[in-house]
Amino acid sequence: MNALREVAAKTCEHGQFGKEGKVVLTLKFVPAKEGEQVIISSKVYKEVPTSTGHKKQDYNHETPFFLDKNMELCAYVPEENPGGQLNIVDK
Repeated sequence: MNALREVAAKTCEHGQFGKEGKVVLTLKFVPAKEGEQVIISSKVYKEVPTSTGHKKQDYNHETPFFLDKNMELCAYVPEENPGGQLNIVDK
């Protein structure tokens, strides 16, 4: 993640002056209107130490995710086989 790398580098560069960096990641899960789907809102907030103070930025993003039959998150619509798997027995 670029935010982690930037904050770590600038904290080392300006840390001798008692400055600390910060990265906060927030994930929010909201049910979608369609079946087994959730919208994950992510927010990355960072405070980057500078020579004169801190630079503060935040980034927001939303991504839809689906839940498959095992309740695993996936970024695509899960394919379901209505017939299921068939057991094949040699005779």
